[in-house]
Amino acid sequence: EIGLEKVILSGGEPLIYTELIPLLNFLKTKSLEVIIYTSGAILNSNNQIDFVPKSLLEQINEFGIVRYNLSIHNSKFEIHDKFMSTKGSWQKANRFLEICLQLKQEVHIHTVLTSLNYDNITALSTLLAEKGVRVLRVLKLVPQGRAKNNYETLKTTDIQESVFWSQV
Repeated sequence: EIGLEKVILSGGEPLIYTELIPLLNFLKTKSLEVIIYTSGAILNSNNQIDFVPKSLLEQINEFGIVRYNLSIHNSKFEIHDKFMSTKGSWQKANRFLEICLQLKQEVHIHTVLTSLNYDNITALSTLLAEKGVRVLRVLKLVPQGRAKNNYETLKTTDIQESVFWSQV
């Protein structure tokens, strides 16, 4: 009605939004393209980071989601978890990715270039290609959210950026 074609759900974690399924149903009735930005993890009833249930992804898949943009910041779980400030987040993101690929759902991986991963892009892209991921987007670190407090530690030096660009 107003010319809108696409809706991107992000901010916090869209998969924990209690009204997600009714929202997706509404968006489907409007024939809108939907992209979901996610960390690939949810909070369980004990307020702990947990795996996204396959049943939830199957249910979401029925609404014709165009793709997920999933955050994975390193091929090594220790570095990804450190960047995300959450132990086990790499394992959960990778399980999310596996389920999405099983469901033939398109997933783009987003990674933020930092001092923790500038030298890992080749290894990460190789790992993702082996899993069947076709798109890896490398984003610039922005000093907001958790990165605001750690910006000086996380920002890349000119030498680190040269190493990154030599891998591309």
